[in-house]
Amino acid sequence: MHPKCLVVTTQKLMLSVMDTFTASENKSVYKFKIKKKELLISKNSVSFNNKTLLCREIDKIKYGSIQVYINGVKANKTFNIFLSDKQGNKLKLSFQQKPSRKGKVLPQEKLYQDIVEAMWEHITSVIVNKMIDDLKNGKDVQIGKFKIGKKGITIRKFRLLKFKSEDIHIPWNKIRREISRGGIVIFSIDNKRHKRRQQFLQTWNLNAMNAVLDYLWKDGRCYLLEKGEL
Repeated sequence: MHPKCLVVTTQKLMLSVMDTFTASENKSVYKFKIKKKELLISKNSVSFNNKTLLCREIDKIKYGSIQVYINGVKANKTFNIFLSDKQGNKLKLSFQQKPSRKGKVLPQEKLYQDIVEAMWEHITSVIVNKMIDDLKNGKDVQIGKFKIGKKGITIRKFRLLKFKSEDIHIPWNKIRREISRGGIVIFSIDNKRHKRRQQFLQTWNLNAMNAVLDYLWKDGRCYLLEKGEL
């Protein structure tokens, strides 16, 4: 029987101190150990395994975890974080943890959470702010098959019977979002067929887009964007 894989993801998390984590007093430099190799994250760069990407050049991030089940029983869990810069240079972080007792958080889980939080401080939040600035300046933001614009979100769907793609625009007051099975589903409350799913580990900056949507929906900012008043 083949293992069944379920992808899950962790969004912005609270930072905590652990044995494999150290930080400077102002929390601008973070050091981690992954498989005995040092990961260094600062406001200037990310370095791991003799490879360095400059933060000012990093424009894409994706992260999540894959929980493997064998015959319905939890097996190993893999944590993945990917970075890419404007020149196409990539950096991958990946590590595993074995099954834990119910409710017990293992060091690898904490390590992943701390790395994601450090990435948020120096990379993800910068990408999020750029997306918001682009929207304020009238530019659309394209994330995979989702396009956020002034008047809502456009999703690209493939029509199987027509053998072609179709763009479907959903206005802000009709959009709903669901986060499940390691991805985001954007759909219309008026038409259940108007929906699209994208996976966090397969779509660059989808994690960042999720934070942008949180920002836009808070206090009705999406409607201010629509009016050009954001």
